[in-house]
Order: sequence, then C-alpha cells, then structure tokens
Amino acid sequence: MAEKKSEFLIETDIILDYLTGNDSSVISELMTEGTCFTSVFNVSELYMHCQTETEQNAVRDVLNALHILGIPARYGLYTGEYSGKFTNVRDQLFCVLAEKANLTIVTKDSEKYRDTGLNIYQKV
Repeated sequence: MAEKKSEFLIETDIILDYLTGNDSSVISELMTEGTCFTSVFNVSELYMHCQTETEQNAVRDVLNALHILGIPARYGLYTGEYSGKFTNVRDQLFCVLAEKANLTIVTKDSEKYRDTGLNIYQKV
C-alpha cells in the first residue's frame, strides 16, 4: 500500500516570497514532498498585491501549480474555536480550513498559529 503524501496549506507570505524571489525553494521543495493547496483568501490577497498585468500573470502561473480550496459555508460554524486566538475572521477560517482538510500550514509566521494545535511546517 502506498504511503500517503503530505498535504500543505500555503499561506500568502510564502507565495509572495516565491514570486519576489526571496525564497523560491520552499514551494518547490514541498511540491516534491506532497500536494500543495492554498485558499480563495490567499488568491485574493495575492491579486491585491499586483500592480501590473505581468505581476498578475506571474500570480496566475504559480496558482496553476497549486490546488485552490474554497471555504464551505458551514466552516463559519467552527470559527469560534479560534476566536480567542485571532482578531479577524480570515485567520479563523484559514485555521478551520486547515483543520477540516487535515492540512499542514506553511507560513513564515509560525508564531501566529502556534496556539492553534494545528500542524505547522517548519523549514529546517
């Protein structure tokens, strides 16, 4: 029986680093280890940073290599589990998505998610 590959939920900061050339190895590395996902929140944040059509095309190219997850409406019922840890709904829903899909969060800001009990990827 084949071993289950790792599954990762990539935060916006990691994708922005990839796009700007600050640390392109993390996403490439994770794609060889398993399956990489991001959320509709991240997609919107990435496009918010774009100032030119060239930047939009670069974002589109990266997103074509990732699986983009929507946020099911019922996930809103679980945000209360994270309400004491975050001051915004976006981060609460991101955590619910990671939890329900059993994904490891990949971010430069691992402290942000430290008290959630979720799996956080640490680059060695």
